[in-house]
Amino acid sequence: MKGGVGKTSTVIGLGETLATNPSDSVLVVDVDTQANASYCLAGEEIFKELVRDERTIDAFLHRRLVDGDNCEIERFIRKHVSHLSHQNRHLDISLLASSPDLRVTEREIIFYLTKRNLSMEAIEGKTIGILAPAIELFRQQYTYVIFDCAPGISAFTTAAISVSDIIIIPTIPDFLSTLGLAAFARSILKERRHNRSNSAAYVLITRKNKTKHHKEHHDLIKGRAGGPDSVFGIFDTVIPESAIIPQALRSVNDAHPTYTQKYADPIGNIFSGLAKEIRGIK
Repeated sequence: MKGGVGKTSTVIGLGETLATNPSDSVLVVDVDTQANASYCLAGEEIFKELVRDERTIDAFLHRRLVDGDNCEIERFIRKHVSHLSHQNRHLDISLLASSPDLRVTEREIIFYLTKRNLSMEAIEGKTIGILAPAIELFRQQYTYVIFDCAPGISAFTTAAISVSDIIIIPTIPDFLSTLGLAAFARSILKERRHNRSNSAAYVLITRKNKTKHHKEHHDLIKGRAGGPDSVFGIFDTVIPESAIIPQALRSVNDAHPTYTQKYADPIGNIFSGLAKEIRGIK
């Protein structure tokens, strides 16, 4: 519900950390209109190529929902996109990229379908109907599928949430972010729990500093997460406010660094802790 809380940095850091396990593969599906995860994972040249060749999530959904083309989603996925290596092997990360046109494409799709008397609920249902079989296919091919969602609620974001097993909610422990978390819990998580009782949602505290304000709101969120009627839990892992994390997420292009070079401690330990908690839920 709020920008700037570390959603994309969490997706990239968690995805690359999970992929350091030799037996694990990761697919990142970018449904954020800013496409930052796509750019950071693929690098400039590959990202330009994917946008130019219309191998993006918005191109796929437009062809399926507007053009009536029964195209297969695998054609839009870029395999082995990561430049990072770990223990002499490249990380097994694939990407279903977003593009700067995603917001425009989503509006076009909604306009097209509402002219055919479909409600927003029906549009979300059609999008979920396309993504759900794709997710079942992905379950066979990848150990983890991670969606990077834009702030706010849209048809595409709602669809991504609906097909996911775990929702990670990056939240700065401050007044405004806590309000956004409460709104998200009321409007999305309660409905999702009703429809999918086996799903889970966890708050990830991000960009925490040493102020009293952050400590108080962190404690407040922990108290709400532990309540009997709470629709979310909370991770033990905390991502601190740090200039190191944005620096680590810069596009690597042809530098081909290792994972340990990119995620030097303490950042490496933080993402390793988060990955361990995710594996524990799985």
